[in-house]
Amino acid sequence: MRAKPLITTIRGFIFIVACLLVLLLNDSFQDKKKPDVKVTETVSAELKPDYYAENLQLRVFNEQGGLQSSIKSNLLSHYVEYQQANIESPEITLYSVDGDIWIMNSTSGTIQDNTRNLSLLNDVTIKVSDSDEQQKMLLQTEELYFDVLEQSFWTDSPISAVSNSSSFAAIGLHMALKTEQLQLKEKVKIHYDF
Repeated sequence: MRAKPLITTIRGFIFIVACLLVLLLNDSFQDKKKPDVKVTETVSAELKPDYYAENLQLRVFNEQGGLQSSIKSNLLSHYVEYQQANIESPEITLYSVDGDIWIMNSTSGTIQDNTRNLSLLNDVTIKVSDSDEQQKMLLQTEELYFDVLEQSFWTDSPISAVSNSSSFAAIGLHMALKTEQLQLKEKVKIHYDF
């Protein structure tokens, strides 16, 4: 039995987000005028959501029945006026072919209705562990964006990462999942122990 590639895992994550929105956003797919709002802004607490879900947990399984990815959130609140959902304390977990587990956490985030793009905001951490849950790398930044169509992650904020034998810091990062290329944008500092 052959394992699925990491891109399939990301597609599973995309599938989770799409399923969540399809199940919960039956009327939000209509063409409505979208007010101008930055991706990094969450909707004002004064507005009332058209629906919400508490203690949300979704899981996606592969064809063999193994867990492929999951998303958890304390609260998901959808705002049709902004065509987005706010998520509190999101945790997204991806299980890669090589057994690595990627856990992404943040204080808050948004999911855009029209694109399904995901924004993780405030105290974003990405913990990469092996199948025995031994931490291999920890990345930290203040914001991280995921583009569903391009299948890429990026940030323009400072980012740092630490692993057992190396570390790096930079301002800005772009990771294309299709090509598995990582680009550090500015003021790059890399330390590697030989």
